[in-house]
Amino acid sequence: MAAPPVVIWKREVQRLLRCGDLVPRLEDALGKFSRRDPAELIQPVRTTLPLQKHHGFLGSMPSYMEKDGVLCTKLVCFYNREEGSTLPAAQATVMLLDPEFGNVKAVSTN
Repeated sequence: MAAPPVVIWKREVQRLLRCGDLVPRLEDALGKFSRRDPAELIQPVRTTLPLQKHHGFLGSMPSYMEKDGVLCTKLVCFYNREEGSTLPAAQATVMLLDPEFGNVKAVSTN
């Protein structure tokens, strides 16, 4: 049985993530994306689902890095908020999954 997923809140990400540590990893990931080598990274074009009644849409952005053992997806909702609204225009959640079994290992949300 898989352990329950770890929830990582925005404040924890801000406390733990250092820009200097992130830049080389982003460069590596973007390089893999640019080479379009499916052995390194599979990242299809994002999918969007219109939410017309609610004046927004849901975007899904999955990616898989087999060699690195990374399977994740970002789900983001965008809304056209009225001026002065206190609600955010975007809400995002990132999920890290176990590529072998498919269970959710970690969730980060704003």
